[in-house]
Amino acid sequence: MPAVASRAPIAHVHPVNRKQIDEATLGQRTAEQMARVIGSWRFLIVQSTLLAAWIIFNTYALFIEHWDPAPFILLNLMLSFQAAYTGPVLLIAANRSAERDRLLMEHEALEIEMQQALLNENTNLTREIHQLTTEVHEWMRQNEGR
Repeated sequence: MPAVASRAPIAHVHPVNRKQIDEATLGQRTAEQMARVIGSWRFLIVQSTLLAAWIIFNTYALFIEHWDPAPFILLNLMLSFQAAYTGPVLLIAANRSAERDRLLMEHEALEIEMQQALLNENTNLTREIHQLTTEVHEWMRQNEGR
């Protein structure tokens, strides 16, 4: 019977991913997950449907008695409560995204500097090889007639 492999957490190689994903706190991961949900079309459609149903059921009392008659004070209180938490959660996720962008930019700048240094070293070595090749050809021309 083959052994079932357990799913170990993936360790990210890129330093920005390591800092932002692997080292994220529970609160940071929760804020990002909530921002993904809140910022989705699915959330917008579900919330709009629930709000419309709330208003319709409380206005026309189709199947049940009014539990929050117009001007829908309970609905207003619930939406205010939701907004009080949604704003800070979105700001936390946005701040982490800005920090990720800044770290990525700094990392890429360092990589570009290293690549430029390697390119300069390669160019210098190519010049030296060209110089040595020229000297070898000159030496061969001088020693051709011997």
